Amino acid sequence: MSSLDWYYRMEQFIRNSLPELSEEFSPFDIYMEGNVTEFHPSFSFTLSYDEEELEFCTILFDPVNQEFYSYYLHDELELDCKILLNDLDEVLDFIYFSFQAYMDEISSIIEELDETVKVPIEDSEEMEEELEIPIGPDEENVDWISNDKHVHIESTNQLGRNEYMIHLKIGVDRETGDGVLYRNILATDDEGEEETIFFPFKLEEAEFLVELLQDYIDYMEKN
Repeated sequence: MSSLDWYYRMEQFIRNSLPELSEEFSPFDIYMEGNVTEFHPSFSFTLSYDEEELEFCTILFDPVNQEFYSYYLHDELELDCKILLNDLDEVLDFIYFSFQAYMDEISSIIEELDETVKVPIEDSEEMEEELEIPIGPDEENVDWISNDKHVHIESTNQLGRNEYMIHLKIGVDRETGDGVLYRNILATDDEGEEETIFFPFKLEEAEFLVELLQDYIDYMEKN
């Protein structure tokens, strides 16, 4: 028979340990939230960064088998692996490990952004005109020429299980003749976050884009 006694006991232990653990996370503020409305109740941990709350770790509880577990990305196998957490020390170690991994990822993104060459504001419009950089079409001027493609994707990582619905289609901008790839991503979780991207490209690029996509398919089939 399933019981949440161990879940609530562990929740209290973690909350009592969180102030000491948070010293390792300075200068970030760490927050913990429990959720018992799921099939497998969970603990979620977030950090406050740039006025945003970013979730970096989720630990789940199996009430039938009475075990805590989570997922992490195995670098060598390139697979999401399940890890069992048997006691408080292992739970705290995993929270710290997840925090370090998340911060390494954020640091890499920040470094890449810092290395990006930025165009001065006063020169940006002149350069855009000279190079004819596509800045995105007006959707009303696009003729959609393909069937709609819908893809359902499920992925699991150390932050939990995610599901997405992706909508793809190709069109032509009537004003410029450029191709337009439409990509809409809708997360099917409770938050239901949605992102829409229009990717314009020139006719001269199309053949190379096809080759690059085929290179990706060939690579994934071999690995």
